[in-house]
Amino acid sequence: MVTAHNPASTLGSFRGAVGAKHNMIVDSALREREAKGRPIRVGMVGAGATGRAIALQLGTPAPGIRLVGIANRTPAHGERAFREAGLTEWGRAGSAREAEAAIARGFPVLTDDPSVLTACDAIDVLVEVTGTVEAAAHVVLQAFDHGKHVVLVNAELDSLLGPILKAKAYEYSGGSPST
Repeated sequence: MVTAHNPASTLGSFRGAVGAKHNMIVDSALREREAKGRPIRVGMVGAGATGRAIALQLGTPAPGIRLVGIANRTPAHGERAFREAGLTEWGRAGSAREAEAAIARGFPVLTDDPSVLTACDAIDVLVEVTGTVEAAAHVVLQAFDHGKHVVLVNAELDSLLGPILKAKAYEYSGGSPST
Protein backbone atom coordinates (compact mmCIF):
# COMPACT_ATOMS: atom_id res chain seq x y z
CA MET A 1 0.00 0.00 0.00
CA VAL A 2 1.30 3.44 -0.88
CA THR A 3 0.62 6.19 1.61
CA ALA A 4 1.59 9.47 0.21
CA HIS A 5 2.26 13.15 0.34
CA ASN A 6 4.06 13.54 3.65
CA PRO A 7 3.86 10.22 5.49
CA ALA A 8 4.84 11.76 8.81
CA SER A 9 2.12 14.41 8.95
CA THR A 10 -1.69 14.32 9.10
CA LEU A 11 -2.26 10.67 9.85
CA GLY A 12 1.11 9.84 11.36
CA SER A 13 1.24 6.23 10.36
CA PHE A 14 -2.53 5.88 10.73
CA ARG A 15 -3.63 2.78 12.62
CA GLY A 16 -1.29 0.30 10.99
CA ALA A 17 1.40 1.09 13.53
CA VAL A 18 2.80 -1.58 15.79
CA GLY A 19 2.45 -1.21 19.52
CA ALA A 20 -0.17 0.07 21.91
CA LYS A 21 1.84 3.19 22.81
CA HIS A 22 1.80 4.44 19.22
CA ASN A 23 -1.92 3.67 18.88
CA MET A 24 -2.56 5.74 21.99
CA ILE A 25 -0.68 8.66 20.43
CA VAL A 26 -2.75 8.41 17.23
CA ASP A 27 -5.97 8.07 19.24
CA SER A 28 -5.04 11.10 21.34
CA ALA A 29 -4.23 13.15 18.23
CA LEU A 30 -7.56 12.19 16.65
CA ARG A 31 -9.49 13.04 19.84
CA GLU A 32 -7.70 16.39 19.93
CA ARG A 33 -8.68 17.10 16.31
CA GLU A 34 -12.28 16.19 17.17
CA ALA A 35 -12.31 18.50 20.20
CA LYS A 36 -11.01 21.36 18.04
CA GLY A 37 -13.66 20.69 15.39
CA ARG A 38 -10.98 19.82 12.84
CA PRO A 39 -11.44 16.14 11.96
CA ILE A 40 -9.39 14.63 9.16
CA ARG A 41 -11.65 14.88 6.12
CA VAL A 42 -11.51 11.83 3.87
CA GLY A 43 -12.63 11.57 0.26
CA MET A 44 -12.86 8.16 -1.37
CA VAL A 45 -12.69 7.24 -5.05
CA GLY A 46 -14.46 3.94 -5.66
CA ALA A 47 -17.51 2.39 -4.05
CA GLY A 48 -17.26 -1.32 -4.78
CA ALA A 49 -17.16 -3.94 -2.03
CA THR A 50 -13.91 -2.69 -0.52
CA GLY A 51 -14.95 0.94 -0.83
CA ARG A 52 -18.24 0.17 0.93
CA ALA A 53 -16.36 -1.56 3.76
CA ILE A 54 -14.10 1.48 4.17
CA ALA A 55 -17.14 3.79 4.08
CA LEU A 56 -18.74 1.69 6.82
CA GLN A 57 -15.65 2.08 9.00
CA LEU A 58 -15.52 5.83 8.39
CA GLY A 59 -19.30 6.23 8.65
CA THR A 60 -19.17 4.87 12.19
CA PRO A 61 -16.83 7.68 12.94
CA ALA A 62 -13.84 7.36 15.13
CA PRO A 63 -13.24 10.67 16.81
CA GLY A 64 -11.27 13.02 14.59
CA ILE A 65 -11.85 11.46 11.16
CA ARG A 66 -14.81 11.74 8.76
CA LEU A 67 -15.85 10.47 5.35
CA VAL A 68 -16.81 13.66 3.50
CA GLY A 69 -16.95 12.57 -0.13
CA ILE A 70 -17.28 9.65 -2.52
CA ALA A 71 -16.55 9.66 -6.23
CA ASN A 72 -17.80 6.72 -8.25
CA ARG A 73 -18.53 6.44 -11.95
CA THR A 74 -21.91 4.91 -11.03
CA PRO A 75 -23.48 7.29 -8.50
CA ALA A 76 -25.95 4.63 -7.32
CA HIS A 77 -22.99 2.65 -5.96
CA GLY A 78 -21.77 5.71 -4.07
CA GLU A 79 -25.27 6.20 -2.66
CA ARG A 80 -25.27 2.58 -1.54
CA ALA A 81 -21.92 3.08 0.21
CA PHE A 82 -23.28 6.11 2.09
CA ARG A 83 -26.48 4.27 3.08
CA GLU A 84 -24.62 1.15 4.24
CA ALA A 85 -22.32 3.40 6.28
CA GLY A 86 -25.35 4.82 8.07
CA LEU A 87 -25.16 8.24 6.43
CA THR A 88 -28.63 9.48 5.56
CA GLU A 89 -27.87 12.87 4.03
CA TRP A 90 -25.43 13.82 1.30
CA GLY A 91 -25.40 16.12 -1.67
CA ARG A 92 -24.27 15.91 -5.27
CA ALA A 93 -21.29 18.01 -6.31
CA GLY A 94 -20.24 18.83 -9.84
CA SER A 95 -17.26 20.97 -8.89
CA ALA A 96 -14.68 21.31 -6.14
CA ARG A 97 -16.30 24.58 -5.09
CA GLU A 98 -19.73 22.91 -4.72
CA ALA A 99 -18.12 20.11 -2.71
CA GLU A 100 -16.35 22.59 -0.42
CA ALA A 101 -19.61 24.42 0.27
CA ALA A 102 -21.53 21.23 1.08
CA ILE A 103 -18.77 19.85 3.31
CA ALA A 104 -18.55 23.20 5.14
CA ARG A 105 -22.28 22.83 5.90
CA GLY A 106 -21.66 19.32 7.28
CA PHE A 107 -22.93 17.33 4.30
CA PRO A 108 -20.80 14.68 2.58
CA VAL A 109 -20.77 14.82 -1.20
CA LEU A 110 -21.23 12.36 -4.03
CA THR A 111 -19.84 12.84 -7.52
CA ASP A 112 -19.07 10.78 -10.59
CA ASP A 113 -15.95 12.89 -11.25
CA PRO A 114 -12.89 12.09 -9.08
CA SER A 115 -11.34 15.47 -9.94
CA VAL A 116 -14.06 17.10 -7.81
CA LEU A 117 -12.51 15.39 -4.78
CA THR A 118 -8.87 15.77 -5.79
CA ALA A 119 -9.30 19.54 -6.24
CA CYS A 120 -11.52 20.06 -3.18
CA ASP A 121 -9.78 22.04 -0.43
CA ALA A 122 -12.18 20.55 2.14
CA ILE A 123 -10.60 17.10 1.72
CA ASP A 124 -7.36 16.24 3.52
CA VAL A 125 -6.89 12.60 2.52
CA LEU A 126 -7.94 10.76 -0.62
CA VAL A 127 -8.48 6.99 -0.49
CA GLU A 128 -8.15 5.37 -3.94
CA VAL A 129 -10.01 2.05 -4.01
CA THR A 130 -11.19 1.52 -7.60
CA GLY A 131 -9.19 -1.47 -8.76
CA THR A 132 -8.35 0.31 -12.02
CA VAL A 133 -4.83 1.17 -13.14
CA GLU A 134 -4.74 4.00 -15.66
CA ALA A 135 -7.65 6.04 -14.29
CA ALA A 136 -6.49 5.50 -10.70
CA ALA A 137 -2.94 6.59 -11.53
CA HIS A 138 -4.33 9.85 -12.94
CA VAL A 139 -6.44 10.36 -9.80
CA VAL A 140 -3.46 9.78 -7.51
CA LEU A 141 -1.25 12.19 -9.46
CA GLN A 142 -4.03 14.82 -9.46
CA ALA A 143 -4.35 14.38 -5.69
CA PHE A 144 -0.60 14.96 -5.32
CA ASP A 145 -0.92 18.07 -7.53
CA HIS A 146 -3.47 19.43 -5.05
CA GLY A 147 -1.40 18.61 -1.97
CA LYS A 148 -3.53 15.68 -0.85
CA HIS A 149 -2.38 12.78 1.24
CA VAL A 150 -3.25 9.54 -0.58
CA VAL A 151 -4.05 6.12 0.79
CA LEU A 152 -3.86 3.56 -1.98
CA VAL A 153 -6.11 0.54 -1.47
CA ASN A 154 -5.73 -0.68 -5.02
CA ALA A 155 -3.64 -3.83 -5.40
CA GLU A 156 -3.58 -3.60 -9.18
CA LEU A 157 -2.18 -0.08 -9.21
CA ASP A 158 0.15 -0.71 -6.29
CA SER A 159 1.65 -3.84 -7.85
CA LEU A 160 2.18 -2.16 -11.23
CA LEU A 161 3.15 1.40 -10.29
CA GLY A 162 3.53 1.47 -6.49
CA PRO A 163 7.27 2.25 -6.40
CA ILE A 164 6.87 4.98 -9.02
CA LEU A 165 3.95 6.53 -7.13
CA LYS A 166 5.94 6.39 -3.90
CA ALA A 167 8.77 8.31 -5.57
CA LYS A 168 6.23 10.82 -6.97
CA ALA A 169 4.72 11.25 -3.49
CA TYR A 170 8.09 12.16 -2.07
CA GLU A 171 8.81 14.43 -5.03
CA TYR A 172 5.56 16.33 -4.46
CA SER A 173 6.20 16.61 -0.72
CA GLY A 174 9.71 17.97 -1.26
CA GLY A 175 11.35 14.94 0.30
CA SER A 176 13.24 12.02 -1.09
CA PRO A 177 12.16 8.40 -1.11
CA SER A 178 13.63 6.06 1.45
CA THR A 179 14.41 2.51 0.45
